[in-house]
Amino acid sequence: MQYRLLALDIDGTLLNSRSELAARTVAAVRQACAAGIKVCLVSGRRPRSMARISDQIGLDTPLVALNGGNITTPDTLQALHTIALDRPKVEPIMRAWWNAGLTTFASRGTAYPPDMYYDLDPSIPQSQEYIKVEGENIAKVYSLAESTDWNPLRLSVNDTEEQISYARDLAKPFLDAQHIRPLLSNHYDGSWYYELYPTQATKANGLRFLGEYFGIQPEEMVAVGDHINDLDMIEFAGLGVAMGNAQPAAKEVADLVIGHHDEDGLAVFIEDYLLKEAGRGRKIV
Repeated sequence: MQYRLLALDIDGTLLNSRSELAARTVAAVRQACAAGIKVCLVSGRRPRSMARISDQIGLDTPLVALNGGNITTPDTLQALHTIALDRPKVEPIMRAWWNAGLTTFASRGTAYPPDMYYDLDPSIPQSQEYIKVEGENIAKVYSLAESTDWNPLRLSVNDTEEQISYARDLAKPFLDAQHIRPLLSNHYDGSWYYELYPTQATKANGLRFLGEYFGIQPEEMVAVGDHINDLDMIEFAGLGVAMGNAQPAAKEVADLVIGHHDEDGLAVFIEDYLLKEAGRGRKIV
């Protein structure tokens, strides 16, 4: 089997624990591109955040953002495919979080800044720094429930583990599994996330879109990730790969476990497995 598409998660996979893009990783990804493999970034991040990394590498493939809910061109950020939350279904959650004093972030489907909004000032330094770094890409409103009228692509609270548990409990009475998919996770910087996505917004569905877009079958795909939001794409791809630093659940469903992201694990996999051992014509086993 010749692999034709390499789907890469960003945080914990493409980037190291310091959120750095190593030179060796960039070189390896470019080698894969030169060998004719479509390399696509597939992340929980917003398109604008992903585009900065895509540009550093020199990729021209669509960005699968927000866990498959928003797929855009890398240069203009024009949407190729978008799935949004139904506002009436999440508005009670916005109000519950605001009343509880929890900072809520909402992603908007737009090619122009701002594409992220929040209401209350966050208490944790990680979120404060995030707002500072995003600059014009993020805007503050009095209340997301009162000051916005669009369907969000994602709603999230990122805070301490205790506050995230509180946010989850407040949202639970309003969750509708047919329309809303909750995701609870933690980041390398110590912060925790509780995120709400449209039910159909999954990385596996993002790969399905790419398959139709490029005319590539699932068995011709390689997907590399490290976190719980990567599980479905790792299982979907012909070769599912988990990083050495991946959560146990990701390693359990993967066909192959590779090196740590702080030890050039992805670069070594591309150099020594995907290109060399696969020989561009043999499936890795």
